[in-house]
Amino acid sequence: LAAGADPANAPVPLRRRDLLRDGDQLMVALGWTAERGRRLLEDQLGQTSRQRLSDAELLRFNLLLEAELLEQSAAAEAAAGAAPVVGAPG
Repeated sequence: LAAGADPANAPVPLRRRDLLRDGDQLMVALGWTAERGRRLLEDQLGQTSRQRLSDAELLRFNLLLEAELLEQSAAAEAAAGAAPVVGAPG
């Protein structure tokens, strides 16, 4: 906290265990195995384990997972929207 800064306006620090838990939850939501997550880690961050990441890198990894989840959701919505409606004239 900087000198003279108001503690009430300070950002809440992220805890490493929370970042790890969030990553686990995101991988479950994506339906990914640990191996699939490890491939993303290697491709994007050059590491083979989340334990080797700094907190900032761990946050970045979670953001990458969130982006994958958003892409997956958008693709599912697009596929659902493109599917013909049963019984609809066509």
